[in-house]
Formats: sequence, C-alpha cells, structure tokens
Amino acid sequence: MMDGRPILPQGWHFVQNSLAPNGVDPIAPLARIDHPVRYFIIDYDCSMQFRPGETHLVEDFGGHDNDPPEFKMPWYDAFKVDVFTLGNVFDKGFYQACALSTIATTRQMTYFPRCMMG
Repeated sequence: MMDGRPILPQGWHFVQNSLAPNGVDPIAPLARIDHPVRYFIIDYDCSMQFRPGETHLVEDFGGHDNDPPEFKMPWYDAFKVDVFTLGNVFDKGFYQACALSTIATTRQMTYFPRCMMG
C-alpha cells in the first residue's frame, strides 16, 4: 500500500483517482522524486497479533502461500514465514512472470537450509 498524500496533497476521488475529491476537477500527481512517498506491506486477512515478549512460534496457522518449508514443521516462526512469502511474491509475481533473472535478495528471502528440516 502506498501513502499517496505527498504526491496528491489535495486528495483524490474515492472512485476515480484522476479527479479531485469533488469528483469533477482533474488532478495530476506531483513528481515522486521531489515528494517521496511511503510504502507499507499489509495483509490483514491472515494475520496474528503477538504481545510484547510473547513467542513468535505458531502451530499450523497456514496462509495463502503453501511453499514455505517451515509449514512442514510442527512449530515455526511467523515472521520468518512472512519474509519467505514476500520473497516468493517477488520471485513468482515479478521475476518469473516477467522472465527476469531472480535477484540475490529474493534468493536470500526464500532460502531455507536443509539442515533445519529436522
């Protein structure tokens, strides 16, 4: 998700994002190079909340991506699965779909040492 307020400070119409909030006046975004935006990674339909100090190990919670090798283990670190899943999204959704070479970051995000399989 992107916070568009820096490039569209006057706001935008909730249906037609090329119009002002009044739905009539056209708008154009400011240049991102001069008005940096912030990006947020969100997914609340399949999430867990942890209290401070609480273990991040979860049992058979699952998710939309069935590829994480951690799912073969009875307990796994939810944050590590999040990193793997995001790397998998980059790899499958962008690099493989666009026939681009996988960058080192996605390989690191999806790497799981065989010795961890137990």
